Amino acid sequence: MKNNRLKARYFSQHFNISLDGNETWFDTRLDQDTKLYIDPFLIFRSDIPEFSNTREKFSNFFKYVIGLILKAERNSNALEKLEEHILYFREAGEIQLGDSTTCRPGNGPGKKFAKACIDALKLLIDRNYRKIEHFEKIQIFTPNIGIDGISDTTAHILKEEFIRYTRRICRELNIATALCPVEHAKFNEEDKVWESQTLPLPENPFCPRQGILLVPKDFLCTSNAINSGSFSKYVARQKGKQLATNLNFELEEKLDEKEISDIVEKSISRKEVISIAKAHLEWVDEYIEQLEQDKSITSYNLSEDKSNLYRPQKEAYSFIRFNRNLLSPTLVSSESDFILCIEGIINNFKSHVEEESGYKLLWNDPLPSKDGNSSSTEPYPRKESAVQLLFLGIVNHYCRANDIDPSREVETGKGPVDFKFSTGYRNRALIEIKLASSSKLRQGFERQLPAYLKAHNVDHGYYIVVFHKESEKKKIDKILNEVKSEKGILQGKVVVIDATRNKPSASNL
Repeated sequence: MKNNRLKARYFSQHFNISLDGNETWFDTRLDQDTKLYIDPFLIFRSDIPEFSNTREKFSNFFKYVIGLILKAERNSNALEKLEEHILYFREAGEIQLGDSTTCRPGNGPGKKFAKACIDALKLLIDRNYRKIEHFEKIQIFTPNIGIDGISDTTAHILKEEFIRYTRRICRELNIATALCPVEHAKFNEEDKVWESQTLPLPENPFCPRQGILLVPKDFLCTSNAINSGSFSKYVARQKGKQLATNLNFELEEKLDEKEISDIVEKSISRKEVISIAKAHLEWVDEYIEQLEQDKSITSYNLSEDKSNLYRPQKEAYSFIRFNRNLLSPTLVSSESDFILCIEGIINNFKSHVEEESGYKLLWNDPLPSKDGNSSSTEPYPRKESAVQLLFLGIVNHYCRANDIDPSREVETGKGPVDFKFSTGYRNRALIEIKLASSSKLRQGFERQLPAYLKAHNVDHGYYIVVFHKESEKKKIDKILNEVKSEKGILQGKVVVIDATRNKPSASNL
């Protein structure tokens, strides 16, 4: 019998692991990167045994790097060794974090990062810094170091620790391993060179012979704790008056400190932040010391996933793996075939939200108060973009199976429509998604979708409206009745989707 499942895309799916939410490791996507990053600041706070010596390891590594920079004053070969070998890192493909759209590692930080890193370290050396506890602070001194470079560099320097951590998890879960080549598997402190090794690791099914390295969830971020933007806010708040004077800002005399800080924060450029950091290294130290005491700095909340980087895609893929009634290719040979297929896809999305717990992805957890307790007794609805991402995750595979091209945010001349579906020029449909809470809901029915259809010369349009509360359902009905009464007929079909919480269990229906 033919296997009717799609290829497993996530680590837990491929290795048949049942998740209970208590795992310390991130259930990584295997066919491409997830746009999350490793923050060394968070690693230093970890009590995971494999990472207990990370402060010392970073300190020793950069102590050697600083020694080479000092040596380079007498021997230019030392600088070349740094740029082309010691600080030259490709993307750490085994962790599947960052911006790559495939499982194969991209160029990574590379030589540009190495040079920027050296320049920033030279500045610190010139000011008598010989010990680097938080190497990620170098991004404050240069525009050429970003979060992806910090993440990949951290992954390489701590590759040995990530390997040990992954292998322990594999032993605990009885996960099969295979011999995989690992670049920068270890820094040989005696010979001062990076060593590549072939080691038993779980193998990525999308990239044969490429190992998988698991990353603790507590290490993940969308922005480093130590970063240029955060430093800019710190100096604006703590040094606002002094900066306003130094930068010759013209301020009204009656402004209080907060007003001055707000003006300074909005006014200073990235270039000025770099200049401020270079001129006041002590401010950078004060800023990091304050962060060290800040217990509110935590890893990215994967359960909440406010930026929609992970949950919608994973949930959508899990749904279509086991609901493939439209995934079998259908010959779309006529306009009626095309419309039947599009409407089937929309109905599958509606079914997922209303009957398969997809609605849970369209709600945020309650907002925490300053004391850490919930400031609200109820979760609150997510933004429209969350609905769009979940919809795209569901429909992409159905469209591919039926040779339909889904395009997102297509410009119409009247503004961008959310989705355009087509098989050539003859068979085309537009889909607009709106939350029922939107103040422009009526405008969408009356003018927005009709204008898009006219601009594209398309006959078929669908207006998907998602409501989170019963009161919003009444709002939809009221507006629809009013528009129909005034216009006589709606241009395009309206699909209303119920994303209310606390739905009855299927077993109780």
